[in-house]
Amino acid sequence: MFGKRVVFGILIVSLLFAMLPFNTTAQGEVAMQDGFQLLQADDWRVTIEYRGGEYSFQKVERNGKTYDQIVLKDASNLNEPGKPSLPVVSTAIGVPAEAEFSLQIDDVQTETLPGEFWIEPGTTYVIGEEELTPGEISFIEDETVYSSAENFPGVIVELGEAAKLRAQRLLPVRVYPFQFVAATKQLIRIRAVTFTIEFRYPDGYPPLAQSSEGALEEPAPFEQIYQQNLLNYSQARRYRYFEPQNELPAQLLSETSANERYKIPVTEDGIYKLTYEALQAAGMPVNAVNPQTFSMTNQGRPVSIYVHNSDGDPNKFSAGEYILFFGERLDGTYLASLYSDEDDFWRDSFYRAGESNLTSFEAKFNRYMVEKYTNQNVYWLNVGGTGGPFMEQVTALPASAPYLDAFQERIHFEQQNIWWTTHHTSVDTFFWEGIKFTSNTTKDYILNIPYPVQSGTVTLRGEFVANAQSTSVNPDHRQVFYINKTQYPNPIGTITWDGKRRYTFELSFPASYLLNGANTLTIAFEKVSGMTVDDIFVDWFEMIYLRQTYAEGDQIILNRPGNLVQEIPSDASFQIGNFSQQPVLLSIADPLSPKFVSGMSYEGGVLSFRSSVETGTSFIAAIPKTPHSVEKVIDRDYLGSRADYIFITPKVFLDSVQDFADYRQNHDGLTTKVVPLEDIFNQFNFGIYHPRAIKNYLQEAYDRWSPKPTYVLLVGDGHWNLLGSSQYDNPPIYMPPNLQWVDPWQGEIDSANDLVTVDGWDPLPDLFIGRLPVNSAAEITAYLSKVQAHEANLNQTWQKRYLFVADANDPNAGNFPALSDQVIQEYLSPGNEARKIYLDVGYTSYDTETQVDFPCGDQVGNNKCPNATQTLTTTLNTTGVGHLVYSGHGYVDGWSKAVVFSNANLDSLTNSNYLPFAFTLDCLDGYWYYPKITVSNHRGPSLIESLVRATNKGIVAAFSPTGLGVATAHDTLQRGFYDAIFSGAEWRLGSAATQAKIRIYTDAEIHVDLVHTYTVFGDPALLFSSPKVFDIFLPLLKR
Repeated sequence: MFGKRVVFGILIVSLLFAMLPFNTTAQGEVAMQDGFQLLQADDWRVTIEYRGGEYSFQKVERNGKTYDQIVLKDASNLNEPGKPSLPVVSTAIGVPAEAEFSLQIDDVQTETLPGEFWIEPGTTYVIGEEELTPGEISFIEDETVYSSAENFPGVIVELGEAAKLRAQRLLPVRVYPFQFVAATKQLIRIRAVTFTIEFRYPDGYPPLAQSSEGALEEPAPFEQIYQQNLLNYSQARRYRYFEPQNELPAQLLSETSANERYKIPVTEDGIYKLTYEALQAAGMPVNAVNPQTFSMTNQGRPVSIYVHNSDGDPNKFSAGEYILFFGERLDGTYLASLYSDEDDFWRDSFYRAGESNLTSFEAKFNRYMVEKYTNQNVYWLNVGGTGGPFMEQVTALPASAPYLDAFQERIHFEQQNIWWTTHHTSVDTFFWEGIKFTSNTTKDYILNIPYPVQSGTVTLRGEFVANAQSTSVNPDHRQVFYINKTQYPNPIGTITWDGKRRYTFELSFPASYLLNGANTLTIAFEKVSGMTVDDIFVDWFEMIYLRQTYAEGDQIILNRPGNLVQEIPSDASFQIGNFSQQPVLLSIADPLSPKFVSGMSYEGGVLSFRSSVETGTSFIAAIPKTPHSVEKVIDRDYLGSRADYIFITPKVFLDSVQDFADYRQNHDGLTTKVVPLEDIFNQFNFGIYHPRAIKNYLQEAYDRWSPKPTYVLLVGDGHWNLLGSSQYDNPPIYMPPNLQWVDPWQGEIDSANDLVTVDGWDPLPDLFIGRLPVNSAAEITAYLSKVQAHEANLNQTWQKRYLFVADANDPNAGNFPALSDQVIQEYLSPGNEARKIYLDVGYTSYDTETQVDFPCGDQVGNNKCPNATQTLTTTLNTTGVGHLVYSGHGYVDGWSKAVVFSNANLDSLTNSNYLPFAFTLDCLDGYWYYPKITVSNHRGPSLIESLVRATNKGIVAAFSPTGLGVATAHDTLQRGFYDAIFSGAEWRLGSAATQAKIRIYTDAEIHVDLVHTYTVFGDPALLFSSPKVFDIFLPLLKR
């Protein structure tokens, strides 16, 4: 399930089984391969025949009950939770740009199989209570389906949602070769079906360009993918067209300039002062500039500035002169509004920890998704060209009694300390603290309240999120609140609420309880009778109170726009005390276009003035701040010349990455471009630190270049502790994760895939992207040496060996040995050597001559499979394998509950001459962005990143998940990958990985999360061994 869906402008049609006039008499048999055959194709229609392939049955035990499992060669399973898990086979056709589609069945041949059947249900996956822990599956029958007399799934042929893979629009076509009738325990087999997909055009006829013989040529790796997947490849070539997915905001594209720019980061609200001397130190040729050409922007919007002219010459910038502007801490609302497409493929429902049912929560790209990366706003001072806008100068009226000596203030208190994503109530994933308690407990929170008036009423607001509940108790949460309990022991209020959810509260209390400065909010978290344990996360508090007109820290903001809680009269008189020197006064009714106010009086630390219609009623009075830094930025053109391969890296790694780019250019003839990450932020996201800048750059490069780019490598390690919470390690972040809400269980995970969805409205990657999570230039150099050694030895015998490591058969997770055996039988036998390490007791492989049985201890913890671990490391070190495949339970730092291999085993590797590619069909071992330097409790550097960046050992690359997943989906992904590399052509890692994602997309949307989460670690242009060395050869179009 996608969550929210994007309309692709097509008609999706499914024909119901019960409505069809079946022909159960076999027609004339035609010699053909199993699967799909294209019978006819033109600009109006495509006719396809599907013939069922070899199948068998096996009995399986699920939750103590015996079921029938259908094994159909080259098929995936319809794995909807609780519904019969029947095979599904798929192909894809290339379709015209603007066509809509209709489907008709021309002929169906069926047979009712003898006997009674009870088909196993699709898996229901429940994650553990703790973050980043794999869960367990259960098999819970959907009562409605399993008591129905209707055919299930009730569909024989189905059209999926059309997608774009670069220039080629493709349409998934799915066939369900079996129908199950639960009420009678019957199973109906579709022996053959012939169907026609008709194209309908908006103008009633095909576009003229489509009818020509020409076709857009794509790079060879993409042509491979089109040939592999499109049943009507030759015809579909004429349908190609480019359709950029995202139109970048106009203000973003006009942001860069040939003129000088100066970057000024701001993390606090205030009036900022740029002096002649500071700008000179930043590199500005101060004696040659004309202040009339000064201008400023923030997030692409003009910002009014005040230029102080002391020498009487407005065209000259002189010593002692300065610029003033009003700067604000980052509020991500505006930037989020520019990227409304960012959440197009985010989910609208998730599984909470310990729960088997989906919880509705529509994840949205909002201010929280911007602000979790940085609190730093960026202002740009431009020199040259058209100047301004300059602040309008207005004069305040003389103040007179009565004075407005207090105003309503709203203060928000929030700390980003504790990370928790799986609450699924908001995209805000950081909390002040989490309180898990089995008895009553009390917590104190210090809130700074400047200059409260001691009369009237104060409003306290806040939000909590509960991670515990009891179905037998309502309400199941209770908190009692106190303010400055030592002085005022009576509670100000009590709240009770129910359920595992987010809860917003509001209380009122006397203003006399408040102190000037630090106030202690005490909360008694009481355990409700009937609750074994309660677990509450504190998010934020807010105080609305009457504040006296005194400055704090030489600054006061009156009646802030967007924070208005009380109207102030337009002619109010103010006396504001507590200044150490005369402040600057700005009217900030429009924060981007403030007015410079003069005419006020100042005496003895007190500023006096009266507002007017001209000045407005929103002000900041402050002594100007000095920016933390002023950086001269010279914009370079990263779009002017095209490249096949884009390397994106922080500047600290530029030289080493350039060596990598040179290797690809010299070895493969690829044109390359190395682009500093810092420049991408500056030029493609207004200087704001956020990975959306990378997507903006890649989008623009893709739109402008011909031929389009093919490969992208993101260089640098990073993590999600972006704001530096002291509760976690905070190593340097060289490359931020691209956090997306696409994992049904974990929720927010890294998706490099999203950064290259630049053509069409779908989740398929339009470039081949990889991550190289390194922390030094030396690690880059070491990795390049591994790539060079691998590609220099592609045809050696060890490169043709496969090592399959499978976790033990787990009724609550999957039969991993059996899934591995099925793949080996279908793809490798007999032309490739498959070595097996199966952590199972008494498992009988199809290959009885191969030892596969490595029984392990039952305890989780330290390595309980020393014999399996020893065999694994010895094989890697002494004989070598080209492909290392693991399927089973996965953790951030290792494989299997028995810990058959983990980061702790890295020191035992000495395989510098045998560097395999790793394909892991598990959970989380590619979770490269946990903020921990060392491993403990399955937290820390991920196993895959550690293996990739290990010097002179480990692996050369991997295709692994950054999130969670289920075994049935992994099997489909694996088959798609092997469809590629066993097709008889030379494949690179990025193209094979994309082929795997297309297989997931065409087979079933329910597992589309793997399209987002599976990631190439290492070089996406990495070559695999030539398929010519394989004894087995599969047809180019298997499916």
